[in-house]
Amino acid sequence: MATNDTGTPVDNAVRLSDYLDGELSEQERIELEAELESDEGLQAELLELQKTLGALQGLSSQVAPDDFVQDIESKIRVRSRGRFFDDDFFYRTRMPYELFAVVMFILMGAMYFYALPDAPNLGDDVLP
Repeated sequence: MATNDTGTPVDNAVRLSDYLDGELSEQERIELEAELESDEGLQAELLELQKTLGALQGLSSQVAPDDFVQDIESKIRVRSRGRFFDDDFFYRTRMPYELFAVVMFILMGAMYFYALPDAPNLGDDVLP
């Protein structure tokens, strides 16, 4: 199996795709063509890739309508009963947690200061 510049093995499908796209260096192309002459499995893989590319090139290109994204969001909103892409989605889902966190922070602070022992009175230990 061939390796790339870092010594990592390169899959035959990647090499063949690069070969068909003309992205191989001259040396890599010569090495691959030599392998193709001797390896029937690699030849079959190249032929299969060429057939697939030919079939894909025969497909016509389609352009999405201008309101495609909005239609998808609308369908998701309806099917999720407003849980996603709702107008107030951000505020409805996030505010209660932030409010809860602030209230808990205040309560924990109050409990901390309430549980602190009274500061020692330095004057109590001294007798007149």
